[in-house]
Amino acid sequence: LVREEDVKQLKDVLRFFVQKSEAGRDEDPKQREEMTANVKMIIQQWIMICQKSGESHEQQLLQTQFFNHPSLRNEETITLLFKIYTEYIADVNFNNYMQNKGYMYKLREDIYNFVDSFVKLVYVMMKFFGEANRLKMLKTVLITVKSVLQKDHDTKKTQFLVLPYHRFFAILFQEVTAEPMPYEKLLPILKVFCHVYHLLQPNYLPGFTYAWLELISQRHFLNK
Repeated sequence: LVREEDVKQLKDVLRFFVQKSEAGRDEDPKQREEMTANVKMIIQQWIMICQKSGESHEQQLLQTQFFNHPSLRNEETITLLFKIYTEYIADVNFNNYMQNKGYMYKLREDIYNFVDSFVKLVYVMMKFFGEANRLKMLKTVLITVKSVLQKDHDTKKTQFLVLPYHRFFAILFQEVTAEPMPYEKLLPILKVFCHVYHLLQPNYLPGFTYAWLELISQRHFLNK
């Protein structure tokens, strides 16, 4: 099980990250590098929490302690956390891909572990911060991931790795629509995804075409 000390360490790292982010509004490269390193520590701790406890009661208590941290009430901090988390996933999985091209099964499993932990973080944050902030947080993370995806696509070109992004959008959509809800509540969620998928269409990102087609073919977007 996850220990109390694990979450304390995570909260300490997060507090340090927030202090640096608030002090570094001018995007000083050295400070940015330091913040990124600390967010990576947050990510590693979060993944450990996800893997150690599954859906246990202990995990729910630890998540509550983590999200009660006052720094996570700051929208800029949350956006930066999402951005660095997405960049970290993209970089780690791309490096793994380049080193292990012959072991796609293992690579796929690693990608799923990274991405699923991110989706869980987003989903739990959406629930924890209440109904009023849920849609706003969904918009924030989708636009942030879209921006990282676009830059990654344009930079890596033919070596662009689609799977982490496809997995993220597919699993997050599955999570946020899993619970039965009236259509009036579902519609705003669908609109947010539709807007982002419009920005990811093949005219703009040809390397994402097949993933995009699969994502928009979901039954909520296309009638029979």
